[in-house]
Amino acid sequence: MAAERIIGIDFGTSTSVVRVKRYKDGMPVEGGSVLDTNSVIFNGTYPTVPTLIQRTGDTAYYGYDAQVAKKKAILFHGFKTDLESPDEKRRQEARELTQEFLVYLAAVYRAQSEGGHLGDADDQERTLISYPVKWSADTKRFMVEAAEKAGFPRVEGMDEAQAAIHAVTLQSQDYLQKRGYLKEGKSCTVLLIDMGAGTTDLVLCRYTPGERAETEILSTWPVSGDILFGGQEVEMLLQDYIREKLPEDMAGMVLKRCGFDKFKTWKEMVVSPALARNERVEGFADLDLITELLDLEMEPYGLTRSVFEENAAEYLKKFPELVNGCVNAAGAAARDIELVLLTGGHSQWYFVKEMLTGRMPEICGELLPKIAENPERVIPVTRPQETVALGLVYTPMSAELKPNKKEAPSVQAEPDEKGALPVKAGSDEKGTSSAKGGPDSEDIGKRFDIYRNRSAGSSDIQIAALDAKGILQKAALKNYGSKIVEDTQILADNWDRYHMCSSVSGEDVPKAVKEIAALSRAGEFQLKGQELWSDIVKIVNYDYGTLMLARPFGLKKDGTVVTVKYYEKDSLGNLSQQRKDRGLWNVISQWKEITDIDYKNNWLIGWRKDRSCVLLNDNGEEWKYENSLAHEKVRAIDASLSMAAAILENGMVKIIPSGGRFADRELIRKLISQTASWGNIEKIFCLQNTVAGIRRNGTVAIAGRRTEEAERELYQWSEISSIAVSPGGGQMLGLRKDGRVEGTGILKEQIREWRDILAVKLYQQAGGGKETLCAAGVRKNGDLIYSICVISYNSGEKKTKGLFFRKAEPVPPSVMRQNGLIKWKML
Repeated sequence: MAAERIIGIDFGTSTSVVRVKRYKDGMPVEGGSVLDTNSVIFNGTYPTVPTLIQRTGDTAYYGYDAQVAKKKAILFHGFKTDLESPDEKRRQEARELTQEFLVYLAAVYRAQSEGGHLGDADDQERTLISYPVKWSADTKRFMVEAAEKAGFPRVEGMDEAQAAIHAVTLQSQDYLQKRGYLKEGKSCTVLLIDMGAGTTDLVLCRYTPGERAETEILSTWPVSGDILFGGQEVEMLLQDYIREKLPEDMAGMVLKRCGFDKFKTWKEMVVSPALARNERVEGFADLDLITELLDLEMEPYGLTRSVFEENAAEYLKKFPELVNGCVNAAGAAARDIELVLLTGGHSQWYFVKEMLTGRMPEICGELLPKIAENPERVIPVTRPQETVALGLVYTPMSAELKPNKKEAPSVQAEPDEKGALPVKAGSDEKGTSSAKGGPDSEDIGKRFDIYRNRSAGSSDIQIAALDAKGILQKAALKNYGSKIVEDTQILADNWDRYHMCSSVSGEDVPKAVKEIAALSRAGEFQLKGQELWSDIVKIVNYDYGTLMLARPFGLKKDGTVVTVKYYEKDSLGNLSQQRKDRGLWNVISQWKEITDIDYKNNWLIGWRKDRSCVLLNDNGEEWKYENSLAHEKVRAIDASLSMAAAILENGMVKIIPSGGRFADRELIRKLISQTASWGNIEKIFCLQNTVAGIRRNGTVAIAGRRTEEAERELYQWSEISSIAVSPGGGQMLGLRKDGRVEGTGILKEQIREWRDILAVKLYQQAGGGKETLCAAGVRKNGDLIYSICVISYNSGEKKTKGLFFRKAEPVPPSVMRQNGLIKWKML
């Protein structure tokens, strides 16, 4: 019997989402959690897309392509709000733009559906498209007809409020039931506040959980569009605020260059998260660059909560009007409201929960008594922009559908008084992907590695390790054609030390700061103010004086981060470096309350106390600020040059592309789609073309370019505590909790006899008609064991004799194996 495929379309004012979920006999067919879905991916990377259309002549661009400014182009945005405009001309134009954008969404969906990423060819498709509750029947009917005309199959409509409530109650049912907010067969009065870019819509409903869950709509508000209270209004407020700080005769020119899209990015990535932490906003990278190029002086524009609230006072007062209006329209009392569900991207602003819980008396008094008494009754959604689309594809499920007892639903943990989800017992406060298989294994995993000799023309494999006394030792495995010779050294060079020790903390920091200062005096770079490098507690990406110059980053006691600045010489070739430096410093100066930093493959990771984090990526052209984890609770991150992979608090995985020249966009799109269904992930491993994760039950998931054979073998693995993956993703080692090691392919025989292993590493090198695999592990007695395999591929052919056998056969590759034991005493 064919599966039913539900397609959920949330057409938003600023962002649109398309999600897909498959069912058989009313039950989800994907593996992992019952709440897992597949995303339609845009531009090979993103599960959401800006609702934008840009036209230059007869050529149209959509979504992310429309964000790139083009000469004489017309940009259309926010046209969803005009679908209910009283002006017939604006309303008709909005309908035409909406139809055009839905055609684009359908084309992207169909391309990925035909590629087999979203289900089977014989799936029975059904589409649900959402719209605001308050829209007229005519506009709702238009949305359904427009989606059908665009090419989506069997289209039905659903109110955004109903979809959002369904998603949140399914995701949070265990938490809500444990707290006593939801009880079997007992109604609960819920206020849903959907805060989007264009409008804020409120729905008061009576929700009754059970096998046949019921949602009775008591009122929707506002009835008309008199009060919008959307995110775009905040962007306009910020524009007006900046306009006052600019010279009057230049303000128009500057704001034209620093368009609405840049203010939107500044609002979402800098202003909103900074004010949420009650920090002062000092920088606006795009604006600063424009004023610098124009050699323009402007007044200081530092923004704090009090400054923002003073400038936005009239705007903020509209929020209590909306809440009171919705409650009064239902004939209910404020004390009747038992739960508030927040969804939509605009709901992440700090003032929303502050006003709901009565902590902004200068704007409004107590709105909802039960909510003010117990702020935990405000339930924010983890990914608010995706909530409605999720609710659409969850429609065949009820809140009584329990996940597998071995699995955890997407939202299970209980938030603390700050709304942060706690760390589960046995997990790290902030994790990394280092090997872990015993009491000291995480430390051991960081203290040894395998890599290629950097000398020109050399194919030697290096194994370097810091022993228990901190002495760096190295073994060179030299291939002499028919044999491998082990050359062990006690003293290794600076390259090896950098390879092993690119971060410094504790008592080694003062020495490292002195070396960085010496490099500055030698003209390698400048410190941009020697005083900035005081009170340093940790340094990452530190080069230990090697010939390969790295850019160090320092974490200060006050939670800020500093780096170096390359000299700005008067050569045209150095202009790009100057621009990169300015962009880097503009962003990094805004990092506050950072408690730890990591540096992995051109990614700088800043961790905060609440386990959210911010990222910077050097993609070769610029330092890209990545804020998509600033509102998430993150367990662990690993990174490669092409992407970063993060484990969220709910055990799901989020892929963040670097956007640089090393990134294969088509592959990353595939990885995002594949990992979207992963759940219960505890450890993550990210390589150039591969992502792998260890689940809570000790099984392993992998996705990548050449991982099909490995995937088939992984089904037999269990009780895995750590893994090592070859750069190509085709070979893997799995460290079991009992100290034995699993392997894929040719590695099986190499490591079959390994026992009592605490940590493992794997290296793969190909070229010159040969492929070299080297596996290494540290035993519980401190010895380092290794196994190296060299496969030589012959280009000649073996001729077969005989009149009827003239077909040539390839000469099989020759394989040379060697096992070794190094008495380094790493423990």
